[in-house]
Amino acid sequence: MPQLFSIPDTPAPLLSADALIDLEQQADFFIALGQDDAAVERLVAELRTVDGHSPMPWLKLLQIHRRRGDRAAYQRALDRFRQRFGPHGADWEHADDPQRSLDDYPEAVARLQALWPTPQDVMALLERLVGGCEPTLVLSLPASQDALLLYQLARSYVPGAEPAPTPDVDLLLPMDPSGSHGRPVRAAAVDLDLSSGLTPL
Repeated sequence: MPQLFSIPDTPAPLLSADALIDLEQQADFFIALGQDDAAVERLVAELRTVDGHSPMPWLKLLQIHRRRGDRAAYQRALDRFRQRFGPHGADWEHADDPQRSLDDYPEAVARLQALWPTPQDVMALLERLVGGCEPTLVLSLPASQDALLLYQLARSYVPGAEPAPTPDVDLLLPMDPSGSHGRPVRAAAVDLDLSSGLTPL
C-alpha cells in the first residue's frame, strides 16, 4: 500500500515528545504542591538548555504567569515567545479566552488522518508539531497537549517502542502540603476521524 503522506526531511526537534511530556508532568507536579516558582524555574531551565526551541514550554510558562496574575512576567515571556515564533500567543487581556484544541487545526488533523495507518510516521509528525519544527503551524497549549496524548497512543502500536528515560529531578517538598492550590492535569478530548485504524507492525 503506498504511503498516503510523505514525511519531509526536516530537522528533528531539540526537545523530543517524550521530553516534553516529562517536562509538563514535572511542572504540573510542582504546581500541585504549590511550588509555582519551582515550576517556572524548571521550565526556564529547559528553555535555556534548548535555546527556546520548542513553543510548548513557553506556553506553559505563560499559563503559570497568567494564573498567578503576574502581568509583567507574562508580557516578558510573551515578547520572547513572539520573537521566536511570530504573532502567536494571547495578549494579557485575552489570555483567559478559550484556546484552540487540536481539532481546530484542520491542516494538522488532515495530515494526521492521512498518516494514521503508519504509527511511526504519526509519531514523527506529532513530534515536529510540538517540537517547533513546523514554523507555519504553532499549536496552542491545549492543542499541544492533545498532540502528546496522540503521540502516546501511536507509540503503543509500535512494537518495542519505549519512552525515553526520565531524568532525575530534585524536588523540594513543602512542609505543609495542605496549602497546595494546584489544579488537576487537563484531560484532552480529541475528535479525529481515524476510522482506518492503527495496525501493529
